[in-house]
Amino acid sequence: MLIKFESLFTRYKGQNPKTAFAFFRYPLVETWEKPFEELARLAKPEQWGFERSEFKEQKYSNQRFPILTNYLNYTFLRVQELGLIAYSEDEDKACFNTGLLTPEEKEIFATFFANKQCDEKNNPLGLSILLQSLIHLN
Repeated sequence: MLIKFESLFTRYKGQNPKTAFAFFRYPLVETWEKPFEELARLAKPEQWGFERSEFKEQKYSNQRFPILTNYLNYTFLRVQELGLIAYSEDEDKACFNTGLLTPEEKEIFATFFANKQCDEKNNPLGLSILLQSLIHLN
């Protein structure tokens, strides 16, 4: 892929959604953090939130998994830089190794599918993808 994305998902108010690799769709009963909750559930137990009040009360007051979201975003930027994102031939699917392991030491991959509604929803174009699943390999 020739497009270089600014982030895995939109990270701040006003960020052009076309600069984000993925659009995280969620039903009305869930939140944008649902994929990260699922990832935290699959991965080895870690402290994915801040314990110190100065971090909790500032930028991350509304987030349950701020360390995990930052980790995944920076992991994405690194695998993008190294060309380690795998794409299907038709570029409708993509995946990358999150670098996280399950409690059974299995690698966890994030898989994505093309977002067919990106133009009408002003979501990322081209490689606009939805986080489809988190899978682990034996």
